[in-house]
Amino acid sequence: MGDLVGFKFDRLAALKDDVRGNTLILFALSLLPLMGMIGGALDMSRAYLVKTRLQHACDAAVLGGRRAMTASTFDKTARDAADRFFNLNFVAGQYGTSALSMAYDVGNDMIVHGKAAVVVTTSIMKIFGFTRIPLEATC
Repeated sequence: MGDLVGFKFDRLAALKDDVRGNTLILFALSLLPLMGMIGGALDMSRAYLVKTRLQHACDAAVLGGRRAMTASTFDKTARDAADRFFNLNFVAGQYGTSALSMAYDVGNDMIVHGKAAVVVTTSIMKIFGFTRIPLEATC
């Protein structure tokens, strides 16, 4: 029994000094943080793309809605025009988006304000528990 324990400790001591194969172990240990960084970069770049497109669509919608306004009312015709501009510039479901919404508000100064929101689903970061990125644009 004593020889067996001594053999195990001798073998572990020999492994400590053996540097062959360290590259494989280091690569395997660094793979998880590396995947996190790559996944974060890919998903965030897609989120920035969606945010930019959402902002452009929101801006186009309020400008188109204001142009379609008659006198001082934001009626159904103006709202339909604003929605048409928004939908032409941002297609629902594009880039893995969901829960798209657009709301308009006209103040006393007759300026049309808008607020668009969308949720981007992640592709790689869902492995780490981040499944959705909510985005909002104000115009």
